[in-house]
Amino acid sequence: MFPHFGWLAAILAPDQPSSAELTRKLIGWEPTRPGLLADLDEGHYFRQGA
Repeated sequence: MFPHFGWLAAILAPDQPSSAELTRKLIGWEPTRPGLLADLDEGHYFRQGA
């Protein structure tokens, strides 16, 4: 799998989904900006004409 990581490979390799649900509940946080995919669709991160 990832022999160069040694024993850490078992921790680093599995899929580890995350969610902001707990943060939203604990401190009442709500995002105010666009999500990742919507932000990428705006094209700010890509050179024009490349």
